[in-house]
Amino acid sequence: MILYKTIALQFGRFLETGRPGNEFDLVGRKFPREETRVDRRALLSELSKARIYLLDHRAANYLDSLRMDVQGMPWETREDSEIQAYVREVNFPRELVWVEFDARHLWMDRVTRGLTTMAGLDLRHLSQRGFLFDNRSEGAMTVRLFNGVTDRASFSPW
Repeated sequence: MILYKTIALQFGRFLETGRPGNEFDLVGRKFPREETRVDRRALLSELSKARIYLLDHRAANYLDSLRMDVQGMPWETREDSEIQAYVREVNFPRELVWVEFDARHLWMDRVTRGLTTMAGLDLRHLSQRGFLFDNRSEGAMTVRLFNGVTDRASFSPW
């Protein structure tokens, strides 16, 4: 499953018909208002302009390792200012960037690397995850997380 495609199909169907279809779409079912349509239209526009990176589990593992180097290990405490200073130095290839990876594989890699003691976690609920990085504002970067639920549905924070 490619989450990017799932979101485009799910939201596009909602915009075309005004209904969420058979997919798990809590927001579309509970709040099928004009505000929902405007939000989804804007998101689809942003996704169409984003630079897309679909990471296999090895690339996601490498990126997670880099994140741990910057953020520190779970048992370490780093100052937010130190992390923010590093992030400010990152040059994104575009103002809008989509990064997607398989959260299930990444969790298994974290267990292998000894970064978690929760090896028995039920992984059936982990699927694709996508981050939309919006760096269009001079003052702040916005990051939105999307979770895949099935091959035909996704969940995004409202």
